[in-house]
Amino acid sequence: EKFPGHTSADVKIGNNGRSKGYGLVKFSGVAEAQQAIENMNGEEISGRAMVCQFDKIDQAKRKSDDTNEKIRDCKNLKELLELHRDADANRSYLSNYWSRVASFLSNKSECKNIQSNPKLLKPLVKQTLYFSNKLRNPRSLAAIANAIAKISFRTRKSIIDSEKLWKMLENNISEAAKTKTFKSRDCASILWAFAKINRKSTRVFRLMENQVIMNYDTIESQTISNMVWAYAKLRQPSPKLFDAIS
Repeated sequence: EKFPGHTSADVKIGNNGRSKGYGLVKFSGVAEAQQAIENMNGEEISGRAMVCQFDKIDQAKRKSDDTNEKIRDCKNLKELLELHRDADANRSYLSNYWSRVASFLSNKSECKNIQSNPKLLKPLVKQTLYFSNKLRNPRSLAAIANAIAKISFRTRKSIIDSEKLWKMLENNISEAAKTKTFKSRDCASILWAFAKINRKSTRVFRLMENQVIMNYDTIESQTISNMVWAYAKLRQPSPKLFDAIS
C-alpha cells in the first residue's frame, strides 16, 4: 500500500491454507504498476527474492485454473454436478468432470444418491453429446468411458442414455486414433470400460492394441494387467499385443 494507485491484491492460497507463492496486484494505471515493479522486484520476503512483472497470464488461462480447482474441491457428486449445471458450456472441462464422477462412484452411498436423483447427470450427458463431434482428446475419451462404465456397472440401472455415449465413443476413438497418440494408461482405461460392461467392439480393441504396441516400452505392469484382463474377458484375440508381452 506504500505505492500510489494500488487497488487490490490477491495472494493465491492452496488447499493446505498456505500461499502458493504467487499473486496478483492491481494498480489504477501502468505508470503506477511500473513504479511498484521497479521498487519491489528482487526484494526478499521470508528469505526468498520476489519476481515482480506485468501479468502475462491471460484471462482464459486464469479462469481455467479456477474452474479446475473448483471441480477438484467438490465434496460429493451432487455438488460436482450442480457446479457443472451452473457453469458456462465449455468442452475443455468435460474430462475433469467425468473423472470426478468416476471417482465419486467408487463410494456406495454416492451410487445410491445418483440412483435416486438421475436427473443430476442429464446436463453433463447432454453437453457431452452436444460437443461429440469435437471430442478427440484421448484423455477426455478415456475419462468419459471410465465414468459411463462405472455408472452402468455400479448402479445396475439405465439412469442415462448410455448407448448414444458408447456409439459416440467408438466413433471418436476411431477418429482420434488416426491423428493422435494414446497414452497406454488411457488405452487401458478405455479397454477396461468396454470390458466391464461386456461391450465387444473389435474396432476399438484393435485400435488400442496398435496404440499400445507403439509405446510398449513405457507401459507399467498394472496397465498391462488391466489390458490383458479386458481382452480375456471379452475373448478378443490380440496376437500382436500378447507377443509383445511375452
